[in-house]
Amino acid sequence: VNTTDTIVIDSYPTAQYRSAKYLIQITDGTGPGASFETIEILLLVDNNQTVYATEYAVLSSNGELGEFAADVQNDNVVRLYFTAYQSSSKSLKIFRTGMTV
Repeated sequence: VNTTDTIVIDSYPTAQYRSAKYLIQITDGTGPGASFETIEILLLVDNNQTVYATEYAVLSSNGELGEFAADVQNDNVVRLYFTAYQSSSKSLKIFRTGMTV
């Protein structure tokens, strides 16, 4: 990621999972000046296609590197978004665990 534009970092059909848990690790830069963040996010989708989200267990070495959001559009696909606070070379690693509908 090298932009402050909002990007989709994961998606899945609403018929596949009722809830999902994410562990996300962000690396920004290299060497002694690099910044790191790890965060856990829970998503829940109801039968009206409303997404409920909560962030917790946020750890960072030099402040948070961006923000996350989620939604369902008219195509019944849950999307997880990331918006970086600064335009710099970031790497995101994402681990998703889902519970079926």
